[in-house]
Amino acid sequence: MTVIQELEWTYLTTLVNEVKPVQSFLMELLFSNHQTMPNDLLEIGTLRGDRSIAPFSAKDAEGIMVEGLNSDAFTLRPPQIRIKKPFTPTPLFFEREFGDVIHLQGGDSQVSKVAQHIARDSQRMVDLVRNAEEYLASQALTGTISYVNENDGAAFTVSYAKSAENTVTLTGADLWDASTSNPSIDAHRAKRRLADAVGLIPTDAICGELAAEAFLKNANVKSDLDNRKLVSGDVDITTQFNEQGVIYLGNYAGIRWWEYSRQLNVPGTGLVDLIRPKFVEFVSTSPAADMVTYYGAIRDMEAFEGNMLQSERFSKSWIEPDPSVRMQLIESHPLPCLRRPDAVYSLQVLA
Repeated sequence: MTVIQELEWTYLTTLVNEVKPVQSFLMELLFSNHQTMPNDLLEIGTLRGDRSIAPFSAKDAEGIMVEGLNSDAFTLRPPQIRIKKPFTPTPLFFEREFGDVIHLQGGDSQVSKVAQHIARDSQRMVDLVRNAEEYLASQALTGTISYVNENDGAAFTVSYAKSAENTVTLTGADLWDASTSNPSIDAHRAKRRLADAVGLIPTDAICGELAAEAFLKNANVKSDLDNRKLVSGDVDITTQFNEQGVIYLGNYAGIRWWEYSRQLNVPGTGLVDLIRPKFVEFVSTSPAADMVTYYGAIRDMEAFEGNMLQSERFSKSWIEPDPSVRMQLIESHPLPCLRRPDAVYSLQVLA
């Protein structure tokens, strides 16, 4: 019996892990620290202590009892992604791709074309997984991840307990489409909040589509740029969107500003904005922000037998004998995690 190498289980796993991602701006900017887990349940413990000072006492008096640090923990279970696709003999072996020769000559073979077909469809499957990771990362910035089980419609929520003070809605004269607004003040407040909450500074401001337009149109932004370029930076409106759907707006108030207006098609929901159109997400790319992508253990017996339970992604294939079909499957359990939820400051700048 001749076995097609490209459909062997170990080959497919290598192929899947090496295909380039499609949508990954947030994953690369913020959640590039990947950690695989030996199981599918994650516990995050936190030590907390305020900025109290030691109390004063009278000389020669008894010592005053003080409180220690407080600790708490919460558990999270990563979402499951498990998708599959059939390879049937007729399109796999005998159908031509666009641009292929019509007639095979002596010594010619379609084996290389079969490999291309498999690579193309493997690319598509990995693109779906990568896009799902980016979708989860975009939700993590809001402090809550919500997703639906496509098999039974069950809904799940992962909450990171982001403080209410880290989600702010501007009103009235402070809205960025008002002549009295001043985004540099809002950026300063974001800096103050992150410094107070987690001891970090925002390095990047990621704007939704409408927020980016309001930022570029804002009269006070233009005034700041004209009068204090060395302080406020210089917004560059000549740059172009890259393949990720991201455009760099420039450096303003000591922060890098981006527009990220890409949408993803979520099954059962439709097109969803990765960054809410009227919001700016102030984030820190410092390692101290402690943003991690955890990958839960693979829930598959063949992964267990192949010592691959602790893996970012797992792929396998098998044959259904009649009708003859080769199935390919990919499984992954990604969870972009805000270990320090208050390292993100969400600002709604338009009504």
